[in-house]
Amino acid sequence: LLEGATTIFPVITQVPGSEISIYETDSQLSRPSRIALFAPENRTMWTWIAIAASAALAALIIGIDLTQSRDLTGVNGYDDGVYFGAALRLVEGHLPYRSYVFVQPPGIAVILAPLGLLAHGIGEDNALAAARCLTGLVVVVNVVLAGCLVRHKGPLVALLAAGTLAIFPPAFFADHTVILEP
Repeated sequence: LLEGATTIFPVITQVPGSEISIYETDSQLSRPSRIALFAPENRTMWTWIAIAASAALAALIIGIDLTQSRDLTGVNGYDDGVYFGAALRLVEGHLPYRSYVFVQPPGIAVILAPLGLLAHGIGEDNALAAARCLTGLVVVVNVVLAGCLVRHKGPLVALLAAGTLAIFPPAFFADHTVILEP
């Protein structure tokens, strides 16, 4: 055996300070032959694949949710109309808290202001649909950021963090319309 190595199973040997090495037979213990796909230099590649797969899963869930009947242009709740209406009034020159009552912070109206300008050209219903798609994009970016936040811990942790956020029920329910939470 290698100096300081311990045999976990007859064909797997672990050397202190390194990852698990896999050997085909005990006779090859003097010549370690690490499986190239799981080598430490490929760890970054697997981490990014895990993050990308989680982001694709989130995009698929959002795409399915938004393509359901009336979810893109229909009435899905109260909040998105209030926030989008505030953005429409802002681009028309009315200021929140001064010209009309708005009980939320003005950031959402400022963020949606470009879509409020777009509403003059494509219509308010299409601009609101674009705002809902933008919210879905924010959810996908959040999934990627969650994976990037823990990517130094390895591909499994990145997959768990990003994948959990991709299928997390509150995130799933928040992605179909414009609200403050995504």
